[in-house]
Amino acid sequence: MCKLINSKSALLLVQLLLLQLLSLGQSSNSISGILKDQTSGEVIPFASVVLLNRTDSTQLSGTMSTIHGEFKLTPANKKSGYIKISHLSYRDTLLPIAKITGAAMGTPVIFLNNNAVSIDEILINAEVIKAKSNGAGTTYFMNNALKKHSTSAIDIVKRLPGIHIDFSQNLKAQDNGKIVLFVDGKPHKLEYLQQISAQKISKIDISNSPGAQYGADVGTIIHIFLKKADKGVSGQLYSDIPTSKSIIYMFPKFNLQLAKRNYQFSVAYNGKMNYFDISETNEFVTTTNNEHLHLLNSQTLRQKTWSHRLSYSAGAQFDKKQLSFYGNYNPYSQELDGNILAQNNLTNENILQASRNDQDINHQLYNSVNYQQIFTGEAKLNVNLQHGFYNGRNSVTYDSVDGANISRSNSRPTQQSVRFATDLHVPLSKTYTLNLGTKATHKTLENAGLEKFAYQSAIIASYATCTYQKNKLEINSGLRLEYERTFNKSRFSRKGVSLLPDFAANYQFNRKHTLMLRYRRSIIRPHRYQLTPLPNIINPFQTIIGNNQLNNQLHNEMSLTYHLKPGNDYYAFRLFYNCKKDVISQFTIPDETNMLTTTFQNAGNIYKYGISLDVALKAFKHLTIYSNIKVYNISTRPISALENHVPSKDNKAAYEISASALLSLPKDFTASIQFQYVSPQKHIQRITSADPLCFASIEKHFTPQFKVGITGAVTISEKLLYSGEKVSGADFTQKTQGNIHLNKIPVWFNLTYNFSAGKNIVPGKHKIKDAEQIRQKGF
Repeated sequence: MCKLINSKSALLLVQLLLLQLLSLGQSSNSISGILKDQTSGEVIPFASVVLLNRTDSTQLSGTMSTIHGEFKLTPANKKSGYIKISHLSYRDTLLPIAKITGAAMGTPVIFLNNNAVSIDEILINAEVIKAKSNGAGTTYFMNNALKKHSTSAIDIVKRLPGIHIDFSQNLKAQDNGKIVLFVDGKPHKLEYLQQISAQKISKIDISNSPGAQYGADVGTIIHIFLKKADKGVSGQLYSDIPTSKSIIYMFPKFNLQLAKRNYQFSVAYNGKMNYFDISETNEFVTTTNNEHLHLLNSQTLRQKTWSHRLSYSAGAQFDKKQLSFYGNYNPYSQELDGNILAQNNLTNENILQASRNDQDINHQLYNSVNYQQIFTGEAKLNVNLQHGFYNGRNSVTYDSVDGANISRSNSRPTQQSVRFATDLHVPLSKTYTLNLGTKATHKTLENAGLEKFAYQSAIIASYATCTYQKNKLEINSGLRLEYERTFNKSRFSRKGVSLLPDFAANYQFNRKHTLMLRYRRSIIRPHRYQLTPLPNIINPFQTIIGNNQLNNQLHNEMSLTYHLKPGNDYYAFRLFYNCKKDVISQFTIPDETNMLTTTFQNAGNIYKYGISLDVALKAFKHLTIYSNIKVYNISTRPISALENHVPSKDNKAAYEISASALLSLPKDFTASIQFQYVSPQKHIQRITSADPLCFASIEKHFTPQFKVGITGAVTISEKLLYSGEKVSGADFTQKTQGNIHLNKIPVWFNLTYNFSAGKNIVPGKHKIKDAEQIRQKGF
């Protein structure tokens, strides 16, 4: 059976690759064309297109490109004559008609070079739109407010609707899906956001329901588009300055770029130093055979987290070919040291009193090569190769108060991964576009500290998507096929095939009103540690063990979104329905000795439906707001085998709020506040919760290159609940809480310095693509 599946998958891959090659040979013949910027690829509206006689250059006819950069002329003789294209911001272009009508495929795309001049400074006061629908998600444009309040891309992304961030600045997508980052069409690690200067970003696309061209386990796509690279040398220096020894909250960064002609080079350093005092409590209450048990496990710990990542990249672009390389080396550590106390609350007896000592060091190396080729007719081929290596040395030691060693656990994980992907974008005509791709991933994961823990996994995937776009209607449909296999040295083998369709229809009534319908199927695969049936003691009265019989978790998502764009503001109203089947969840029961045993199960189904509102607007001239409000119902349906331990059906209302307010003040001061809260979330057996998270900051811009700020965490009390969980069974309850201990007023300073030399500025380059008020025709 396995050979049959492999042969079918291989045959499908060959067919798709042949289709990729054959599709490049298609041709069309049309005098129509699309005008685009040579550097950014953005369409150019309202350019003058004139047909000239070949012999005496007299004007025969003329037209103006539309708002989408399109034009159409009907010459008397398609084999002779010239077309002259003129625009105030671009150099005049003269092309023979034969060159345009002889395009190999689809509607010809004509790239114009901008009129770049070197000047010391330029000030653009044009108001830009905040966001708009892009057919697959939402495009957020860079504006003055985002530039002033942000240092790097991470500062921008965390303010946008649909993205959450925790206290350690880790991004989390809605519904906890995997987040994938692309920069100018090339895949990157999510950490790359920290080294992209906010000043270099043109726009950001965010899609919470990506298409078939992305991995089956991907939940959110962040796609960043950069401005034209500055020629010369440029860079940025940023650092936080703590005000207390008890709270070290630093994310220093430095980057340096060199751009010359067709070459670009960069190096960057991104650090992370987080030192907090935390406390964790685990309370367990059970009643069996008229016996009561009330246990409390408390930990008072010092969390020490540090990371030093050195990144390097290089790129070269010649005509329509581009080759780029990116890599990083990242040593990091997270240790929890402190004291542990386990008590019997009914007898006030100390069951265990010990100290905890962690030793943790990890090394991660990542490299990626990307090649891009643009063919005639705007067909585009992208090839990407990635390699990752990880090695860790971790140990946890518990010693009693009298110095005796109670237990010691060691873990030495090693992982290697290789990923190869090809993506082909083919405009078949002015109306239809085809995207084809293949992906192969191989991973090995071993842990010398765990006996028999050695896994290998392979995923082979192919996809095809088709886009239809005409007038106000855009339809995207796609299908993804993934074959996976996981096995280890103990002859455990897990394999399967997933067929994942997606569909989106986008109708633009006018410039203000757009309606989008979307459906997508995706999966979440169990982690290797969830599949390992080896016991792991997590506290004095609880053991967790994996399950090698786990199946993939299947998601079906449907949504209907109405986009409203009055003026430069943006609103998105969305109705959604999500169905999660075979949910991978922890399941806990007490054994005959009243010890808790937690396993991983495909515990049942979870249904979620509700409404959300995304907002990007400017109020009172100097205030910019980005927010998301989401209200929904969670319905859980456990499998029949678990109904004796959890309710057979349960419903719970929930909501999420995230908001960022950016305020421009006199004397070059800026202020901002960021707030997010997720109400308690119902799972099959658990309910999770966390406190609201709020940061406020104020900055002073001394020069356009240098600014100093102060940031603080706004909390309800001096304890911030970062993780709470309640587990309920037929005859027991378990409550877990993790708190960060803060000062009364936790604040820290930060400074940012940007520098450059030999910079070229393209005046007004971004007015057309970002501005709502398009320049009128003629002079």
